[in-house]
Amino acid sequence: MNYDEIFEKSPEGMLIFDNEGNIVLANECLSRLLLYEEQELVGTKLSELFNEADANKILSKSLNLALEDSITINSAMRKKTGALAYTQTKFKRISPELLLAVVRDVAVNIEILQQLQSSEENFRQITEHIRDVFFLNDAKTREFVYISPGYEKIWQRPLSELYDQPDSWLNFIHPEDRKRVEKLYAEKQKTGKFNAKYRIIRPDGKTRCIHARVFPIYDDEGKLYRMAGIAEDITDEIQAVQDQRQESHIAGKSIHELMVAIITAFEQRDPYTVGHQNNVAYLSKAIAKELDFDTERLKGLELAALVHDIGKIGIPAEILNKPTQLTDIEYELIKTHPKAGYDILKNIQFPWPVAEIVLMHHERLDGSGYPQGLKGDQILLEAKIIAVADCLDEMLSYRPYHPSFGLKAAMDKLQQASQQFDEDILKTCAYLLFEKKIDPYVSKPSLLNGKDIFSIS
Repeated sequence: MNYDEIFEKSPEGMLIFDNEGNIVLANECLSRLLLYEEQELVGTKLSELFNEADANKILSKSLNLALEDSITINSAMRKKTGALAYTQTKFKRISPELLLAVVRDVAVNIEILQQLQSSEENFRQITEHIRDVFFLNDAKTREFVYISPGYEKIWQRPLSELYDQPDSWLNFIHPEDRKRVEKLYAEKQKTGKFNAKYRIIRPDGKTRCIHARVFPIYDDEGKLYRMAGIAEDITDEIQAVQDQRQESHIAGKSIHELMVAIITAFEQRDPYTVGHQNNVAYLSKAIAKELDFDTERLKGLELAALVHDIGKIGIPAEILNKPTQLTDIEYELIKTHPKAGYDILKNIQFPWPVAEIVLMHHERLDGSGYPQGLKGDQILLEAKIIAVADCLDEMLSYRPYHPSFGLKAAMDKLQQASQQFDEDILKTCAYLLFEKKIDPYVSKPSLLNGKDIFSIS
């Protein structure tokens, strides 16, 4: 990797500036931190990113740097929005005309915030105007060195309690969360690190949700001597998430009702296809569970499987149920059903790629499928699962144009075409059928009479 690539790909912010403080180059990481486009920073003055005092300090110190010498300064950089990013920046002279700055975002690291202040009083003035709770503990005694007033606002309890009894905050944790937090707190005494979300109970009986994080501070010998932390009241954020879930649930119910209407119409026209879709959904979901799909992804897969042949609604029933071999024209008409299904579903606002899965369920790994001739990773995993379940159920079912295969014969036929199907899915399917012995023949409850798959669990 050359120097240009190192500069551009660095996980830390980097910029190059001249002796007058003009920025001549900035990398993507720094632009992202400060919310600028890369080219926007070029030509910018250091004084636009740092306050005037810091910019003058940087220039005066860096101008005296010999080649390859460096200095490190803790400061706050100004984002494009005007907000501040707390940073630790190392300045190094790389030529008589140019200097390199490597910028590290230290976020809410209290040790750095302390270093930014000229006195403890200034530090207090800053923290007292922030609604979150900042605190410092002595690593040996566990006593609080400092607690910001935000504690009294959030906990609605006096600071004096914590100064007198440093562990008393544990008494206010919700009983269901206390044991877990106490365990994490015990580990914090060894590592200086803590990250937990828990509920507290206020004196008035109301519950608030807290996210607390603690960071270790080491002395010059590398020994832990302070623990700095921040505790945030995240009750409103959690409520917003719950509200969003409720809205999603309501939207899901609307989609569910729409799908019921579509499937009901289809069932009256072609009962076999609806039963087939139920079987495919059942087997697909069983396979996906073995492949560790999470609950939300399972819902999307199940819905796509339940409607994967919905595009056949536009194909004449006499072709779908024809007892003799299809003509070339009839077969080409059958092959339009994935695209027709996609067109029916594409404008419905599903939280999953249902239309795309339906479009791809006849694609094959080797590119021999339809309608797009996709290969390998171009095909969604959900579509690969449905492809296996679809073919298996088709072979196991009696149809006017072919008798029912036995289970072993059907599975053997699939495995003989392994170049078309995902190997892990085939193995999982065989495991379910022959070791766990699930019943693929039984048409399981569909979207029409089963549990609403859109329900939020």
